[in-house]
Amino acid sequence: MNEWCQSHRPMRPPTRARCLLALLLGSISHNCSPSSTSTPVPPTPAPVVFGCPPAPSTPAAYPPPSAPFAITFNPDPLWVGLAGPVGGRDTVVIQLDINVDATGALHGSITKVHRVLRDRDTGQILADVLDSGSFPYFGGTPCRVYDPLLLYGHENLTQANSSSFRANDPLGFQRRAAILSVDVTIVDTSGGTWTASKSVAWELVPAPTPRSPVNTTVRQNDPAGGCAFDSLHGYGLVLDFSWDPPPGDLPITHYGLDVFDGAERLMSPFPSLTSDPDTAAHRKRIVLCNAHIDAGAERGAKWAVTACLGSCVVESDFGVARFDFQSCRDAGVPACQP
Repeated sequence: MNEWCQSHRPMRPPTRARCLLALLLGSISHNCSPSSTSTPVPPTPAPVVFGCPPAPSTPAAYPPPSAPFAITFNPDPLWVGLAGPVGGRDTVVIQLDINVDATGALHGSITKVHRVLRDRDTGQILADVLDSGSFPYFGGTPCRVYDPLLLYGHENLTQANSSSFRANDPLGFQRRAAILSVDVTIVDTSGGTWTASKSVAWELVPAPTPRSPVNTTVRQNDPAGGCAFDSLHGYGLVLDFSWDPPPGDLPITHYGLDVFDGAERLMSPFPSLTSDPDTAAHRKRIVLCNAHIDAGAERGAKWAVTACLGSCVVESDFGVARFDFQSCRDAGVPACQP
């Protein structure tokens, strides 16, 4: 505190005025100083954007020095499957992703997809298909319909929504090795037109080869299965299957088994799928405790095995083998005794 403002002696008027002025200035200075607990002003929130994001602008370096778009396939090569019952697998099934990617900052929109399937050995054209138009994706709120290659630089044509284009069209495949050639036309953000091209081999998934039982007799009323004796079926059936895998390095995940008695009736619990370790070992044991083969249906039984790829959308044809069941009466099955 200034000494001249704290004196106990009577003040002369000029001195008193100076003291009051000092106190007033001190008060003003205190009230104007910044507060250490002041709250910062929050930033203005960004406005909510509705609809699809804008397409990226054309890069400054245009045209690009190398091809701005490329095609890849998944899988490559393509394994072609078959669908249908044993002895009638006539439907060709494929599962192919056709991916188109921007290789740099230049994006665009697909306007045409041209596909030609040729027999690999003869060169015969099996299909020649041209699809034109837009190939959009259907999204959720707020971007319900959008062009993925234009906005994000990637499009899987298998997921595109088109009135005519079907990525998994078998294109007249004849169960012989073939080559699919794909040309995709893209218009970039500057109006330039580009064509990306690529080919992929198509191969039919070969069937497994049955090894056992083949042209042999399978016992009935067999205690080797560990079943308790049943007054009707006896000890039931034990079926030990084995097979050779298809040639080649295929991504097989399961094998499917069907078994028919001599009357062409599919036996329960078939069809049946294998799991590891049986899949890797190419074998499966099936024990049927409450089962026997009726008299007259023992001879001419058959079993079939097919190879499944992935989730079993694509499967091979069946490998089929025949065998006989032991005579129901000779096996001592209670239901077949006089």
